[in-house]
Amino acid sequence: MEFAAKLDDVFCWKQNAEEFRLRPRLYSIPVVEFPSSFLSLYKRLIELLNLDMSFLVSMQFLNLQRYGLNPYSPESVGYLMRGTSSPYGKKDLIVPPIEVESNFRPDPVTYELIKYVYASFGYSEEIIPYFNKNKELFEFD
Repeated sequence: MEFAAKLDDVFCWKQNAEEFRLRPRLYSIPVVEFPSSFLSLYKRLIELLNLDMSFLVSMQFLNLQRYGLNPYSPESVGYLMRGTSSPYGKKDLIVPPIEVESNFRPDPVTYELIKYVYASFGYSEEIIPYFNKNKELFEFD
């Protein structure tokens, strides 16, 4: 299965057209929530089909050069004080695949993928928003 989404105003929400043209900045909610929701859907399909096998999970951001990504959640002071992050320097960001078994938990797998994304922008995993390490779940409410 594959999910694709264009890097547009949905991924760069809360930017006006001029900001988006000059310094596009990824919004952290779709960066984290889209893969989490996709893997949750995928997991449910695996359960419905009663599949018992391993799968490769990967993620790519294509044509990402010039895009920034601020740390933390948009509601936090750290997100606002940091300003526009340094733009990504390569054309594409390709996260190495992770092999998972059919009984995988979507949020911890998403977290592993997202750690690579944030590291690619020079951030440590502590600033990844919405992940509750104690519950090993993303909490978007």
